[in-house]
Amino acid sequence: MPTLISLIASGIGISLLPVSAVKISTATVVGCKILDKIPIAEIALASLKKPASAVVEQFKKFALANARMN
Repeated sequence: MPTLISLIASGIGISLLPVSAVKISTATVVGCKILDKIPIAEIALASLKKPASAVVEQFKKFALANARMN
């Protein structure tokens, strides 16, 4: 989240973040509440095709085993 806030502060973009992330930031960004219902967002797991470290592989296995796929 600090990276996203830095990109926003430098004028590169806009993002949806938890209010708490914006409140603790020292960057000159502004947060605003979204009043409408927000749809549930899909997320993805991205990694290199080649095998990674054992920690990364274990995390991938854990995440995929616990994912709710619709």
